[in-house]
Amino acid sequence: MLVVAIPHLILPPIRGYDPTAELKLPALDLLLGRGQARIQAGQRPLDWLLQQFGAPDLSVATLLRPEATPESGKRWLCAAPIHLRPERDQLIASSDVYTDLTSQETEALLASLNRHFNQDGIQFVASTPDTWFVQLPVDEKIDWAPLDLIAGASIHPHLPKGEGALRWHAFLNEVQMLLYTHPVNDAREQRGLLPVSSIWPWGDGRVDSPITTRFGATYGDAPILRALASRAGVVAQPLKAAEGPIRSGLLWLDGLTGAAAHGDIHGWQLQLQQIESAYLQPIVAAWRKGDILALQLHAPSAQGTCVASLRPADRWKFWRGPLPLRQLKIES
Repeated sequence: MLVVAIPHLILPPIRGYDPTAELKLPALDLLLGRGQARIQAGQRPLDWLLQQFGAPDLSVATLLRPEATPESGKRWLCAAPIHLRPERDQLIASSDVYTDLTSQETEALLASLNRHFNQDGIQFVASTPDTWFVQLPVDEKIDWAPLDLIAGASIHPHLPKGEGALRWHAFLNEVQMLLYTHPVNDAREQRGLLPVSSIWPWGDGRVDSPITTRFGATYGDAPILRALASRAGVVAQPLKAAEGPIRSGLLWLDGLTGAAAHGDIHGWQLQLQQIESAYLQPIVAAWRKGDILALQLHAPSAQGTCVASLRPADRWKFWRGPLPLRQLKIES
């Protein structure tokens, strides 16, 4: 079986506008119609992905940084660098990823953070220029909101919750004040680049969750997917390898995520048309020929998850006509 996952395929309704009206999506429309697409309960894409590996409560931080072994009274979290922009009395987190951060910039920023917070037992490290982690001396249970919840949204409703949470509110304020005047950010702004305004701790969970999956291979470029596949002992192929097309496994097509979080409808349209032509059309053609026996589509989002299934016998059910994506909009 081939499972194709397309996070954020279904957008919340936009009054008076259909973002798919001008798109040509014959393969997707056939998959939705012949596969009797239906909307199920909403599920965040990361939660859906972790569930496929039997680890819904896994610590993403220790997954992405295996050497971050737990210590008594301490906890490793992801510490995503983020940009905040003021909007009235709120701070809005940008959904942009700092793909332009250099190693030298990251080293300088983390060195300043480590000097400032060293006496508090807080340590920052980075595995790549835009992938940061923080070790906190915290044993109490704090609810750290996932990164995708704040993308393009106010951070205030998502600040840490739980006993002792105010301590970590103050910690984030200190981080923001320290980075606000940092020479690295001054230089970035002079070059027309976004400054790093703060960090967002997230990715807490169990460090001992067993990881298993029904898939024999995965295809996708997301670091979390590749780390999950590696821990599960299955083949982790880059997305480029799925242009074959493939016959079985899990295909993770997350190209819509950034545009959806940023409210970039044009970018979302371009990405969806690319997904249609590069992946869905070859996959549906292979299913028609019998090269793919069973095909499932999963489109997880917090508002609702679209699911469609194609089996060999469905090739002859011509009375199931194409189903345009717009008919699956989630009602607000």
